[in-house]
Amino acid sequence: MDTVGTYASLSGHESSTQWTIIPAPGSHKVPQENVCSGDQVRLENFDDGSYLALFSGNLPGDSGYPVATTTNLYDITIATAWYVLIIQNKRNDPNLSDKNDIYLVANFGALAGALDTNGVGTGGFTYNVTGARLLNRDGGSGSWQVEKVRD
Repeated sequence: MDTVGTYASLSGHESSTQWTIIPAPGSHKVPQENVCSGDQVRLENFDDGSYLALFSGNLPGDSGYPVATTTNLYDITIATAWYVLIIQNKRNDPNLSDKNDIYLVANFGALAGALDTNGVGTGGFTYNVTGARLLNRDGGSGSWQVEKVRD
């Protein structure tokens, strides 16, 4: 399990900050098929093959649920599947594409959390990342932008 956070710049962090979008188990999608808003996916780290995860073993604190990477895909207290929700686009197109602004939401049972930047970062990160109980907790802190960086 590795801590997840955001950097001020990609410089020097190119491989550790890349995530490959793959279909979540039970998804009707196949690899290389377009991801659409509302699809559930896994995010696999390009650097080490771990998955972005929301940890629900404890009740959420004021900053939400812990977020980190994991290779454990069988613990029911660890959510490794995320719903992709496109915020908006000019063409009203549900297909995920470069530069889309999105929310990522993971659920476990009857609870869920949205991937969110939260607080001053530790360990070299600019911001910490948590699973917030609010979709856009701090006026933009829960939105992410898709960027295609390699084929």
